[in-house]
Amino acid sequence: MLVFLCEDDFETILCGIYDAWCIKAHDQVRLAIKTSYQQMLFCEYQEVKREEEKAAKVIRSVKMKLSEEYFGRLYQIFLSCDEEKADIMYRFLLKGFTYGKRALDMLQDKDIMRAFELTRAVGRESHHILEFLRFDQMQNGVYVAKINSKNQVLPMIAEHFSDRLNPEHFLIYDENRGEAVVHPAGKPWFLMKLSKKEWDTIFLRLKEDQKNQVRKGEDYTLLWKLFVDTIAVEGRINPKLQRQMLPYRYRDYMPEFGGESV
Repeated sequence: MLVFLCEDDFETILCGIYDAWCIKAHDQVRLAIKTSYQQMLFCEYQEVKREEEKAAKVIRSVKMKLSEEYFGRLYQIFLSCDEEKADIMYRFLLKGFTYGKRALDMLQDKDIMRAFELTRAVGRESHHILEFLRFDQMQNGVYVAKINSKNQVLPMIAEHFSDRLNPEHFLIYDENRGEAVVHPAGKPWFLMKLSKKEWDTIFLRLKEDQKNQVRKGEDYTLLWKLFVDTIAVEGRINPKLQRQMLPYRYRDYMPEFGGESV
C-alpha cells in the first residue's frame, strides 16, 4: 500500500489526489493527513508537495467534467474534522469521474455515503453557528465574535456575514484552530492565523470598551438579557427541548444564557 501524506491544506490534498491518480492502481493507494495518521508496517509513504499547477488542474477537471456543485461538496469534505477526509475526498472523486455528476445521488455506495455524512455534518454545524453567533462592537466600530467549532466552518459563515455585513468591519475568531475571518468594510474577507495572545489582547480591549458603554448607559448586552428574561413564560420553559434545539456548547458565547458572545 502506497500512502500519500498531505498537510491539512486544501491545495496540498488536491496535489495528493493528482499524484495518487497517476498511480492508476486506486485500490493500492490512499491519502492521509500527515499530522493525524499512524504509520503502519508494510506500507510505503510519500510526502506530498504543494504545487499550484497540480491543484489547479484538479480543480479545473472537477468543475468542467463534473460540476460546480461537485466541487463545492469536495471542499465541504475538506472542511470536516474527520481524520480520514483526504482519502474520502479521493474516493469521492474516483466515483465522480467514473459515474459522472449523478454519483452525488448514489447514496447506496459506501464512498459517496461517507462523503455525504461529512458534508452534512459540516453544513449542520455551520447552520447552527449562523443561528447562535453573537457579535460585540468595539469602540472603533469593529464587530467581533468568537466560536469554537468542531469542523472548519469559518469559510462558510464568512460568506454569509460578508453578504449581510458588507459595509462593516468584522472579525470572527475560531479559538479551536487559532484562525480568524477578517472582513474589511466593503472588501473581500480573508483568513488569517491569530494566536491566543493576540486574541486575548483584542478581548481585553473589548471588555474595556464594554465597561465604558456601561458607564454611558449603552450596554446593549444587558438590555438584551433583560428583554429575554422579560418575554420568557415560566409555564412554557422546556429544558429538554431547549437542549435539543440549542446544544450546551453554543451557549458559552450567548448573553441570553449568561455567557458572553466573545
